Amino acid sequence: MGNRAFLFGPILSQPPPQSWLNSRHASAVAPKIEIQSASSRLQSPPAVPPPGMVTELLDWDRATSLASEWMDLTRRAAEPNVFLEPGFVLPAVQHEPAARRPSFLFFRKAEAHGAAGRLIGIFVFVPPKSTQRGVMKLWINPMMAAGAPLVDANEGMAAIEGLQLYVAKHYPGIETVLLPQVNVRGPVARLLGAHAVSHGLITRIFDRRSRAIVTNQRDTLDVAQNFISTKKRKELRRQRRRLEDLGALTYKSAKEPDDLRAAMERFLALEASGWKGGQSTALLSDPSTATFARTMVRNFARKNACRIDALELDGKPIAMGIVISAGDTAFYWKTAYDEAFARFSPGVLFSLDMTTHMIAEGAHELINSCAISNHPMIDHIWRERMEIGDLAVATLNASPHRVAIAMNRETARRHVRSLAKRVYYKLLRKQPC
Repeated sequence: MGNRAFLFGPILSQPPPQSWLNSRHASAVAPKIEIQSASSRLQSPPAVPPPGMVTELLDWDRATSLASEWMDLTRRAAEPNVFLEPGFVLPAVQHEPAARRPSFLFFRKAEAHGAAGRLIGIFVFVPPKSTQRGVMKLWINPMMAAGAPLVDANEGMAAIEGLQLYVAKHYPGIETVLLPQVNVRGPVARLLGAHAVSHGLITRIFDRRSRAIVTNQRDTLDVAQNFISTKKRKELRRQRRRLEDLGALTYKSAKEPDDLRAAMERFLALEASGWKGGQSTALLSDPSTATFARTMVRNFARKNACRIDALELDGKPIAMGIVISAGDTAFYWKTAYDEAFARFSPGVLFSLDMTTHMIAEGAHELINSCAISNHPMIDHIWRERMEIGDLAVATLNASPHRVAIAMNRETARRHVRSLAKRVYYKLLRKQPC
Protein backbone atom coordinates (compact mmCIF):
# COMPACT_ATOMS: atom_id res chain seq x y z
CA MET A 1 0.00 0.00 0.00
CA GLY A 2 1.44 3.34 -1.02
CA ASN A 3 5.11 4.22 -1.39
CA ARG A 4 6.95 2.03 1.09
CA ALA A 5 10.37 3.22 -0.08
CA PHE A 6 10.01 6.38 1.96
CA LEU A 7 9.77 4.37 5.16
CA PHE A 8 13.22 2.89 4.82
CA GLY A 9 15.09 5.99 3.71
CA PRO A 10 17.19 8.11 6.05
CA ILE A 11 15.45 10.24 8.63
CA LEU A 12 15.00 13.75 7.31
CA SER A 13 17.22 16.33 8.93
CA GLN A 14 15.18 19.09 7.40
CA PRO A 15 11.50 19.99 7.77
CA PRO A 16 8.87 18.75 5.31
CA PRO A 17 9.45 19.46 1.60
CA GLN A 18 7.51 22.15 -0.17
CA SER A 19 5.27 19.43 -1.62
CA TRP A 20 3.52 19.51 1.76
CA LEU A 21 2.31 22.96 0.80
CA ASN A 22 -0.88 23.50 -1.15
CA SER A 23 -1.33 26.91 -2.76
CA ARG A 24 -5.10 26.66 -2.42
CA HIS A 25 -4.69 27.02 1.34
CA ALA A 26 -1.70 29.37 1.38
CA SER A 27 -3.46 31.74 3.76
CA ALA A 28 -3.23 29.07 6.46
CA VAL A 29 0.56 29.18 6.47
CA ALA A 30 2.67 31.41 8.67
CA PRO A 31 4.91 34.02 6.99
CA LYS A 32 8.21 32.80 5.57
CA ILE A 33 10.65 31.92 8.32
CA GLU A 34 14.32 31.05 8.38
CA ILE A 35 15.27 27.36 8.25
CA GLN A 36 17.40 26.25 11.17
CA SER A 37 19.49 23.13 11.45
CA ALA A 38 18.46 20.38 13.84
CA SER A 39 21.41 21.20 16.08
CA SER A 40 20.11 24.74 16.66
CA ARG A 41 16.72 23.50 17.80
CA LEU A 42 15.31 24.79 21.07
CA GLN A 43 16.65 22.43 23.74
CA SER A 44 14.92 23.79 26.86
CA PRO A 45 11.40 24.91 25.95
CA PRO A 46 9.51 27.13 28.32
CA ALA A 47 7.23 25.22 30.70
CA VAL A 48 4.28 27.50 30.09
CA PRO A 49 2.12 28.10 27.03
CA PRO A 50 2.92 31.08 24.80
CA PRO A 51 1.60 34.44 26.02
CA GLY A 52 -2.10 34.78 25.39
CA MET A 53 -2.73 31.01 25.44
CA VAL A 54 -5.00 29.11 27.84
CA THR A 55 -4.66 25.31 27.99
CA GLU A 56 -7.25 22.82 29.25
CA LEU A 57 -6.95 19.02 29.40
CA LEU A 58 -10.49 17.61 29.55
CA ASP A 59 -12.17 14.26 29.90
CA TRP A 60 -15.13 13.10 27.81
CA ASP A 61 -17.78 14.55 30.14
CA ARG A 62 -16.23 18.00 30.21
CA ALA A 63 -15.56 18.00 26.46
CA THR A 64 -19.20 17.06 25.85
CA SER A 65 -20.34 20.10 27.82
CA LEU A 66 -18.31 22.32 25.46
CA ALA A 67 -19.69 20.84 22.24
CA SER A 68 -21.16 24.16 21.07
CA GLU A 69 -17.78 25.92 21.35
CA TRP A 70 -16.17 22.92 19.67
CA MET A 71 -18.60 23.26 16.78
CA ASP A 72 -17.73 26.94 16.47
CA LEU A 73 -14.09 25.95 15.95
CA THR A 74 -15.06 23.49 13.20
CA ARG A 75 -16.50 26.43 11.23
CA ARG A 76 -13.17 28.26 11.54
CA ALA A 77 -10.91 25.25 11.06
CA ALA A 78 -7.96 25.44 8.68
CA GLU A 79 -8.87 21.98 7.39
CA PRO A 80 -12.37 20.48 7.63
CA ASN A 81 -12.36 17.07 9.29
CA VAL A 82 -15.75 15.52 9.91
CA PHE A 83 -14.14 12.77 12.00
CA LEU A 84 -13.01 15.24 14.66
CA GLU A 85 -16.26 17.11 14.97
CA PRO A 86 -18.11 16.56 18.25
CA GLY A 87 -20.98 14.83 16.45
CA PHE A 88 -18.57 12.06 15.45
CA VAL A 89 -15.93 11.98 18.18
CA LEU A 90 -18.14 12.16 21.25
CA PRO A 91 -20.33 9.13 20.43
CA ALA A 92 -17.25 7.23 19.22
CA VAL A 93 -15.40 7.85 22.49
CA GLN A 94 -18.52 7.15 24.54
CA HIS A 95 -18.43 3.56 23.31
CA GLU A 96 -14.72 3.08 23.99
CA PRO A 97 -13.73 1.13 27.12
CA ALA A 98 -12.99 3.59 29.93
CA ALA A 99 -9.32 2.58 30.02
CA ARG A 100 -8.87 3.49 26.33
CA ARG A 101 -10.78 6.75 26.29
CA PRO A 102 -8.70 9.67 25.04
CA SER A 103 -8.38 13.08 26.60
CA PHE A 104 -9.11 16.39 24.88
CA LEU A 105 -6.51 19.15 24.87
CA PHE A 106 -8.21 22.49 24.27
CA PHE A 107 -6.27 25.66 23.47
CA ARG A 108 -7.85 29.09 23.75
CA LYS A 109 -6.69 32.53 22.77
CA ALA A 110 -6.72 34.50 26.01
CA GLU A 111 -8.69 37.72 26.15
CA ALA A 112 -8.00 40.87 28.14
CA HIS A 113 -7.13 40.32 31.81
CA GLY A 114 -6.31 36.65 31.11
CA ALA A 115 -9.88 35.49 30.57
CA ALA A 116 -10.19 32.37 28.40
CA GLY A 117 -11.36 33.26 24.91
CA ARG A 118 -12.49 31.25 21.95
CA LEU A 119 -11.01 27.91 20.99
CA ILE A 120 -8.13 27.90 18.52
CA GLY A 121 -7.19 24.21 18.61
CA ILE A 122 -8.30 20.78 19.83
CA PHE A 123 -6.03 17.74 20.00
CA VAL A 124 -7.36 14.32 21.00
CA PHE A 125 -4.94 11.74 22.39
CA VAL A 126 -4.56 8.97 24.94
CA PRO A 127 -2.22 10.44 27.58
CA PRO A 128 0.98 8.38 27.74
CA LYS A 129 2.50 7.27 31.01
CA SER A 130 4.87 9.80 32.50
CA THR A 131 7.77 7.40 31.92
CA GLN A 132 6.82 6.48 28.35
CA ARG A 133 9.35 7.18 25.62
CA GLY A 134 9.17 7.23 21.85
CA VAL A 135 6.12 8.23 19.82
CA MET A 136 2.87 9.83 20.99
CA LYS A 137 0.12 9.34 18.42
CA LEU A 138 -2.91 11.59 18.24
CA TRP A 139 -6.10 9.57 18.65
CA ILE A 140 -7.81 7.86 15.76
CA ASN A 141 -10.16 4.87 15.68
CA PRO A 142 -11.15 2.41 12.93
CA MET A 143 -14.30 4.38 12.07
CA MET A 144 -12.21 7.42 11.11
CA ALA A 145 -10.65 8.09 7.71
CA ALA A 146 -8.84 11.35 8.51
CA GLY A 147 -6.92 12.52 11.55
CA ALA A 148 -6.02 16.17 10.92
CA PRO A 149 -6.64 18.03 14.19
CA LEU A 150 -8.97 21.01 14.30
CA VAL A 151 -6.99 24.23 14.44
CA ASP A 152 -8.14 27.76 13.74
CA ALA A 153 -7.30 28.96 10.21
CA ASN A 154 -5.66 32.11 11.59
CA GLU A 155 -4.29 30.81 14.91
CA GLY A 156 -3.33 27.27 13.95
CA MET A 157 0.38 27.83 14.37
CA ALA A 158 -0.14 28.99 17.96
CA ALA A 159 -2.18 25.84 18.67
CA ILE A 160 0.57 23.57 17.31
CA GLU A 161 3.18 25.43 19.34
CA GLY A 162 0.97 24.98 22.38
CA LEU A 163 0.72 21.22 21.78
CA GLN A 164 4.50 20.92 21.54
CA LEU A 165 5.07 22.89 24.73
CA TYR A 166 2.45 20.83 26.57
CA VAL A 167 4.08 17.55 25.51
CA ALA A 168 7.56 18.83 26.39
CA LYS A 169 6.43 19.79 29.88
CA HIS A 170 4.21 16.83 30.80
CA TYR A 171 5.77 13.97 28.78
CA PRO A 172 9.52 14.68 28.58
CA GLY A 173 10.26 11.12 27.42
CA ILE A 174 8.24 11.52 24.23
CA GLU A 175 10.52 12.18 21.26
CA THR A 176 7.96 12.36 18.45
CA VAL A 177 4.35 13.47 18.00
CA LEU A 178 2.50 11.68 15.19
CA LEU A 179 -0.58 12.96 13.36
CA PRO A 180 -2.28 9.98 11.62
CA GLN A 181 -4.01 10.04 8.23
CA VAL A 182 -3.34 13.64 7.24
CA ASN A 183 -3.48 15.18 3.76
CA VAL A 184 0.25 15.76 3.23
CA ARG A 185 -0.47 18.80 1.02
CA GLY A 186 -3.27 20.16 3.17
CA PRO A 187 -3.42 23.13 5.54
CA VAL A 188 -2.57 21.21 8.72
CA ALA A 189 0.49 19.67 7.05
CA ARG A 190 1.53 23.15 5.94
CA LEU A 191 1.26 24.46 9.47
CA LEU A 192 3.20 21.51 10.85
CA GLY A 193 5.85 22.05 8.19
CA ALA A 194 6.16 25.74 9.03
CA HIS A 195 6.42 24.86 12.73
CA ALA A 196 9.17 22.33 11.99
CA VAL A 197 11.05 24.89 9.89
CA SER A 198 10.94 27.47 12.66
CA HIS A 199 12.50 25.07 15.18
CA GLY A 200 14.68 22.97 12.86
CA LEU A 201 12.80 19.84 13.85
CA ILE A 202 13.28 16.42 12.32
CA THR A 203 10.21 15.14 10.48
CA ARG A 204 9.05 12.04 8.65
CA ILE A 205 6.01 10.88 6.70
CA PHE A 206 5.03 7.28 7.45
CA ASP A 207 2.85 5.14 5.15
CA ARG A 208 2.52 7.72 2.42
CA ARG A 209 -0.24 6.61 0.06
CA SER A 210 -2.88 7.97 -2.31
CA ARG A 211 -6.62 8.14 -1.88
CA ALA A 212 -9.30 8.65 -4.53
CA ILE A 213 -11.11 12.00 -4.45
CA VAL A 214 -13.37 14.08 -6.66
CA THR A 215 -13.16 17.85 -6.87
CA ASN A 216 -16.10 19.89 -8.07
CA GLN A 217 -14.30 21.39 -11.06
CA ARG A 218 -16.13 19.61 -13.85
CA ASP A 219 -19.60 19.01 -15.14
CA THR A 220 -21.41 15.78 -14.33
CA LEU A 221 -20.63 14.12 -17.65
CA ASP A 222 -16.88 14.41 -17.12
CA VAL A 223 -16.87 11.79 -14.37
CA ALA A 224 -17.99 9.03 -16.71
CA GLN A 225 -16.44 10.32 -19.93
CA ASN A 226 -12.99 11.26 -18.67
CA PHE A 227 -12.41 8.87 -15.77
CA ILE A 228 -13.67 5.58 -17.23
CA SER A 229 -12.49 3.87 -20.39
CA THR A 230 -14.82 3.59 -23.37
CA LYS A 231 -14.91 -0.19 -22.97
CA LYS A 232 -15.83 0.07 -19.28
CA ARG A 233 -18.51 2.69 -19.94
CA LYS A 234 -20.06 0.40 -22.53
CA GLU A 235 -20.06 -2.50 -20.05
CA LEU A 236 -21.65 -0.38 -17.32
CA ARG A 237 -24.40 0.78 -19.68
CA ARG A 238 -25.08 -2.85 -20.54
CA GLN A 239 -25.26 -3.81 -16.85
CA ARG A 240 -27.63 -0.92 -16.14
CA ARG A 241 -29.93 -2.03 -18.97
CA ARG A 242 -29.94 -5.60 -17.63
CA LEU A 243 -30.95 -4.31 -14.20
CA GLU A 244 -33.70 -2.22 -15.77
CA ASP A 245 -34.97 -5.36 -17.47
CA LEU A 246 -35.52 -6.82 -13.99
CA GLY A 247 -37.60 -3.93 -12.66
CA ALA A 248 -37.81 -0.20 -11.99
CA LEU A 249 -34.32 1.18 -11.25
CA THR A 250 -34.42 4.39 -9.22
CA TYR A 251 -31.99 6.60 -7.32
CA LYS A 252 -33.04 8.10 -4.00
CA SER A 253 -31.38 10.41 -1.52
CA ALA A 254 -32.38 10.74 2.14
CA LYS A 255 -31.39 14.04 3.78
CA GLU A 256 -34.08 14.89 6.33
CA PRO A 257 -33.78 13.48 9.88
CA ASP A 258 -36.81 11.17 9.67
CA ASP A 259 -35.81 9.90 6.23
CA LEU A 260 -32.24 9.38 7.39
CA ARG A 261 -33.32 7.34 10.39
CA ALA A 262 -35.18 4.89 8.16
CA ALA A 263 -32.44 4.88 5.52
CA MET A 264 -29.84 4.11 8.18
CA GLU A 265 -31.66 0.95 9.21
CA ARG A 266 -31.85 -0.16 5.59
CA PHE A 267 -28.13 0.49 5.17
CA LEU A 268 -27.22 -1.46 8.30
CA ALA A 269 -29.24 -4.45 7.14
CA LEU A 270 -27.78 -4.31 3.62
CA GLU A 271 -24.19 -4.11 4.87
CA ALA A 272 -24.70 -6.96 7.34
CA SER A 273 -26.08 -9.19 4.57
CA GLY A 274 -22.81 -9.10 2.65
CA TRP A 275 -19.19 -10.10 3.14
CA LYS A 276 -18.68 -7.61 5.96
CA GLY A 277 -21.38 -9.37 7.92
CA GLY A 278 -19.67 -12.69 7.19
CA GLN A 279 -16.37 -11.34 8.50
CA SER A 280 -18.04 -9.66 11.51
CA THR A 281 -16.84 -6.23 10.37
CA ALA A 282 -20.26 -4.78 9.51
CA LEU A 283 -21.58 -2.01 11.75
CA LEU A 284 -24.32 -4.34 13.03
CA SER A 285 -21.76 -6.97 14.04
CA ASP A 286 -21.02 -5.05 17.24
CA PRO A 287 -23.93 -3.49 19.18
CA SER A 288 -21.78 -0.61 20.42
CA THR A 289 -20.56 0.17 16.90
CA ALA A 290 -24.12 0.11 15.56
CA THR A 291 -25.27 2.44 18.34
CA PHE A 292 -22.39 4.80 17.59
CA ALA A 293 -23.25 4.86 13.88
CA ARG A 294 -26.93 5.57 14.51
CA THR A 295 -26.07 8.35 16.95
CA MET A 296 -23.50 9.88 14.64
CA VAL A 297 -25.89 9.95 11.68
CA ARG A 298 -28.56 11.51 13.89
CA ASN A 299 -26.08 14.18 15.03
CA PHE A 300 -25.12 15.15 11.49
CA ALA A 301 -28.71 15.01 10.30
CA ARG A 302 -29.57 17.78 12.77
CA LYS A 303 -27.19 20.14 11.01
CA ASN A 304 -27.97 19.01 7.46
CA ALA A 305 -24.54 17.42 7.06
CA CYS A 306 -25.50 13.83 6.23
CA ARG A 307 -27.09 12.01 3.32
CA ILE A 308 -27.77 8.34 2.69
CA ASP A 309 -28.33 7.60 -0.98
CA ALA A 310 -29.58 4.40 -2.53
CA LEU A 311 -29.89 2.70 -5.90
CA GLU A 312 -33.16 0.78 -5.69
CA LEU A 313 -34.69 -1.97 -7.79
CA ASP A 314 -38.47 -2.06 -7.44
CA GLY A 315 -38.15 -0.10 -4.20
CA LYS A 316 -35.52 -2.40 -2.65
CA PRO A 317 -31.99 -0.99 -2.15
CA ILE A 318 -29.31 -2.89 -4.04
CA ALA A 319 -26.53 -0.39 -3.26
CA MET A 320 -26.27 2.40 -0.69
CA GLY A 321 -23.79 4.92 0.65
CA ILE A 322 -23.44 7.24 3.66
CA VAL A 323 -21.92 10.67 3.11
CA ILE A 324 -21.14 13.08 5.95
CA SER A 325 -19.93 16.63 5.46
CA ALA A 326 -17.74 19.25 7.08
CA GLY A 327 -17.58 22.67 5.49
CA ASP A 328 -16.91 22.37 1.77
CA THR A 329 -15.72 18.76 2.06
CA ALA A 330 -17.86 15.62 1.85
CA PHE A 331 -16.69 12.22 3.09
CA TYR A 332 -18.00 9.06 1.38
CA TRP A 333 -17.91 7.21 4.69
CA LYS A 334 -19.58 3.84 4.07
CA THR A 335 -20.97 1.87 1.15
CA ALA A 336 -22.70 -1.49 0.76
CA TYR A 337 -24.40 -3.47 -2.00
CA ASP A 338 -26.61 -6.52 -2.41
CA GLU A 339 -24.30 -9.36 -3.40
CA ALA A 340 -27.16 -11.18 -5.12
CA PHE A 341 -26.79 -8.57 -7.89
CA ALA A 342 -22.98 -8.56 -7.93
CA ARG A 343 -22.82 -9.50 -11.63
CA PHE A 344 -24.46 -6.14 -12.44
CA SER A 345 -21.84 -4.07 -10.53
CA PRO A 346 -24.44 -2.24 -8.41
CA GLY A 347 -21.75 -0.63 -6.24
CA VAL A 348 -20.04 0.92 -9.24
CA LEU A 349 -23.32 2.08 -10.78
CA PHE A 350 -24.40 3.57 -7.47
CA SER A 351 -21.09 5.37 -6.90
CA LEU A 352 -21.25 6.91 -10.37
CA ASP A 353 -24.83 8.05 -9.82
CA MET A 354 -23.96 9.48 -6.40
CA THR A 355 -20.97 11.33 -7.84
CA THR A 356 -22.94 12.93 -10.64
CA HIS A 357 -25.75 13.94 -8.26
CA MET A 358 -23.33 15.55 -5.80
CA ILE A 359 -21.39 17.39 -8.49
CA ALA A 360 -24.65 18.65 -10.02
CA GLU A 361 -25.78 19.94 -6.62
CA GLY A 362 -22.49 21.81 -6.22
CA ALA A 363 -22.57 21.85 -2.41
CA HIS A 364 -19.00 20.61 -1.95
CA GLU A 365 -15.60 21.48 -3.36
CA LEU A 366 -14.18 18.04 -2.61
CA ILE A 367 -15.50 14.54 -2.00
CA ASN A 368 -13.12 12.30 -0.04
CA SER A 369 -13.60 8.59 -0.78
CA CYS A 370 -12.31 7.52 2.69
CA ALA A 371 -10.99 4.46 0.84
CA ILE A 372 -7.80 2.47 1.19
CA SER A 373 -5.09 2.99 -1.40
CA ASN A 374 -5.65 1.08 -4.66
CA HIS A 375 -9.28 0.39 -3.80
CA PRO A 376 -10.62 -2.11 -6.34
CA MET A 377 -13.82 -0.16 -7.02
CA ILE A 378 -13.55 3.58 -6.36
CA ASP A 379 -10.02 3.99 -7.75
CA HIS A 380 -11.29 3.03 -11.19
CA ILE A 381 -14.02 5.66 -11.35
CA TRP A 382 -12.42 8.50 -9.37
CA ARG A 383 -9.04 9.31 -10.91
CA GLU A 384 -8.08 12.35 -8.85
CA ARG A 385 -5.86 11.61 -5.86
CA MET A 386 -5.05 13.02 -2.44
CA GLU A 387 -1.78 12.02 -0.80
CA ILE A 388 -2.19 11.08 2.82
CA GLY A 389 0.26 9.89 5.42
CA ASP A 390 1.05 9.77 9.10
CA LEU A 391 3.03 12.94 9.82
CA ALA A 392 5.66 12.75 12.55
CA VAL A 393 7.52 15.71 14.02
CA ALA A 394 10.18 15.69 16.72
CA THR A 395 9.30 17.19 20.08
CA LEU A 396 11.01 20.37 21.21
CA ASN A 397 13.17 18.82 23.91
CA ALA A 398 14.28 15.60 22.19
CA SER A 399 17.82 15.21 20.86
CA PRO A 400 18.30 14.24 17.20
CA HIS A 401 19.76 10.92 18.34
CA ARG A 402 16.70 10.06 20.44
CA VAL A 403 14.39 11.14 17.62
CA ALA A 404 16.25 8.90 15.16
CA ILE A 405 15.87 5.92 17.48
CA ALA A 406 12.15 6.61 18.01
CA MET A 407 11.39 7.02 14.30
CA ASN A 408 13.41 3.97 13.25
CA ARG A 409 11.63 1.93 15.91
CA GLU A 410 8.28 3.16 14.54
CA THR A 411 9.35 2.21 11.00
CA ALA A 412 10.23 -1.31 12.15
CA ARG A 413 6.98 -1.67 14.08
CA ARG A 414 4.93 -0.71 11.03
CA HIS A 415 6.84 -3.08 8.80
CA VAL A 416 6.23 -6.02 11.14
CA ARG A 417 2.57 -5.08 11.51
CA SER A 418 2.13 -4.87 7.73
CA LEU A 419 3.64 -8.32 7.26
CA ALA A 420 1.45 -9.76 10.01
CA LYS A 421 -1.70 -8.30 8.44
CA ARG A 422 -0.88 -9.74 5.02
CA VAL A 423 -0.34 -13.17 6.53
CA TYR A 424 -3.57 -12.90 8.55
CA TYR A 425 -5.71 -11.97 5.55
CA LYS A 426 -4.07 -14.61 3.36
CA LEU A 427 -4.56 -17.40 5.89
CA LEU A 428 -8.19 -16.49 6.67
CA ARG A 429 -8.95 -15.36 3.12
CA LYS A 430 -10.44 -12.17 4.45
CA GLN A 431 -10.70 -8.87 2.65
CA PRO A 432 -9.07 -5.79 4.19
CA CYS A 433 -11.82 -3.42 5.37
